[in-house]
Formats: sequence, C-alpha cells, structure tokens
Amino acid sequence: MQLYKKLMRPLLFTLEPETAWHLSDLGLSQTWLWKIMGSGFEHHNELLKATVAGIPIKNPVGLAAGYDKNCRFLSSLQELGFGYVTGGTVTKNPRPGNPKPRVIRLKDQSALINALGFPGDGLEKALSEISKMAS
Repeated sequence: MQLYKKLMRPLLFTLEPETAWHLSDLGLSQTWLWKIMGSGFEHHNELLKATVAGIPIKNPVGLAAGYDKNCRFLSSLQELGFGYVTGGTVTKNPRPGNPKPRVIRLKDQSALINALGFPGDGLEKALSEISKMAS
C-alpha cells in the first residue's frame, strides 16, 4: 500500500483523469503481476466473510460497476483484495461515450465528476472477456 500512496497515486494525479485511468488499465492488463502481488492486498478476517445470494465472499467490500466497462480486468481487480468485483456497465452495442473532457477532478474535494456516458465495446466483447476467465 505504501508503493501506491508514495509513488503511484502522486504520479497518477499529475495526469489528466482519463489518461490516469488508461494507464491503470495498462497495469491491470498484466494479470501475472497481480497474481504475484495480490496477496499483499488481502486482509483475512473471519468476521468479514459473508454469503451473498448463496455465494461466499471474503469480505463485504466490493468494486461496483463502472471501472472495468469491458470486463477485461476482473481477475486482476479481484487480486486487489475486494470481496467481489462487478464488471460493466455493459451496453448491448459498442458506444464511444460522451466527448472529452468527460472526467473532471475536483482536487479540493478529493472527488471526480464522471460524465463518461457508458463508453464500451458492447455485450459480445464483454461476454468474450468473461468466458476467457472461466476457462
């Protein structure tokens, strides 16, 4: 976590928000790296284990839909210690989203305004990515 706080976060915050997002995607595409580093992000506590809809999860902290719009990085994101991850939002057909700038950083409020407009490669591509995980 120190690597993120001391090096990665300050570097990412010097970039435009969408550029930082794409750079993060590049890092998350290195699945082998997260399989090695993943255990460093986990926090095991029996009290945090839960069952949702009959599915056991390690903890109740999940990543909501919105980050991985094409379901390409679900395996890597799972290695970051989330109890569960949600891909999407997936649309039936590919969409370019809104014109840029569509992500605005409010540094004084430690916040982002997201006006991406659901960009993505569509349902067929997302299903293809999910099927790769299952095999």
